[in-house]
Amino acid sequence: MSVTPSFSCVICGDGILDEIDGFGVLTRVTSDSKPWPAGGRLAECRSCGAIQKFPDAKWLEEIGRIYSTFEIYHQSGGQEQAVFTEKGESMPRSARLVSFMRDCLALPDRGRLLDVGCGNGVTLRSFAEWFPGWSLNGTEWDDKTLPALRAIPGFERLYTCPVTDIPDVFDLVTLVHSLEHLVDPMRSLRDIHGKTGPAGHLFVEVVDCEQNPYDVLVADHLLHFTGTVLDFACRRSGFSTIPHDGPVIRKELTLVGRKADVPATLPPPAPLSGLARRHVAWLRDQAAYFQDRANHAPQYAIFGTSIGGTWLHGQLGSETAFFVDEDPSRIGRTHLGRPIMAPGDIPAGTEIFLPLPEAIAAGIARRLTRPGVAFRLPPAYAV
Repeated sequence: MSVTPSFSCVICGDGILDEIDGFGVLTRVTSDSKPWPAGGRLAECRSCGAIQKFPDAKWLEEIGRIYSTFEIYHQSGGQEQAVFTEKGESMPRSARLVSFMRDCLALPDRGRLLDVGCGNGVTLRSFAEWFPGWSLNGTEWDDKTLPALRAIPGFERLYTCPVTDIPDVFDLVTLVHSLEHLVDPMRSLRDIHGKTGPAGHLFVEVVDCEQNPYDVLVADHLLHFTGTVLDFACRRSGFSTIPHDGPVIRKELTLVGRKADVPATLPPPAPLSGLARRHVAWLRDQAAYFQDRANHAPQYAIFGTSIGGTWLHGQLGSETAFFVDEDPSRIGRTHLGRPIMAPGDIPAGTEIFLPLPEAIAAGIARRLTRPGVAFRLPPAYAV
């Protein structure tokens, strides 16, 4: 582990960044689930524990290339990713989140919503179903999704300018898997605070890096949040946080905030010391273990067509026979040129690699096990 003094922490602003040795040899993945080459840099702040990339010229150039060909949910032809219960039951991610908003927030029948990083509008579309009286707005890098957004009932406007240039204020601002992409997250949150009405709310959904080590492999994620870091960032930006029972979605963090009069003066949270280092060590162990299995298995397939599965395919090379997924919108399609099969269609004699957090992988293996199919779990995570 080496100290990198030329960069300040993007969350607390003054913490020393410890660069994680060994991360650069791992292949990476984009947030739209495409393989990306090795060569990244990762660090952990000594003061607040924020795990982050370095927003240097190389990283900025990389994210520019990633976003120029970005294809959200391409594995399912543009249909939103499903989320699963422990029993394997599924529902659209945005429907689960908007249902939670309805239960957690006393939202009025009418209001104005701004969805920062709205993509093709899955959150806006679900929100329109639950709150038909609201005016819906979004922000994006460009306007290529505008035709899809215009088809959403209640849609008002897409902004492609900085948040500070938006002339309006909003009753609710949502960031669903977008805060981790922002180049200057603290400034962005403060700008959002300025565009939130006096009684307005903030809703943030991000990957829980503590529970999901694969998040550090996402090349275009600048930040990899833990619950304490997310809470610290939002409170320091002028939002008080509203407690709730969680998690709303497995392996994810949900923060609900209310606009406060002034930002909170807070000391940095106690860091989860060494979390990034442990994640990288586990991912390297996993890459070696699955490479060994791939060298000996008559045929192997990979479970999942999102971040973990895509990363492992890129790490192992081109010998993956097919992918396995339980999402009905993906079954029967292809991912990275390989078929996507349902668990019940796995041919005998296949080894199924499960690049997932241990507890989730073990639960899937128990639920889907059958004679002739071997499910291979990742190695144990060293605490």
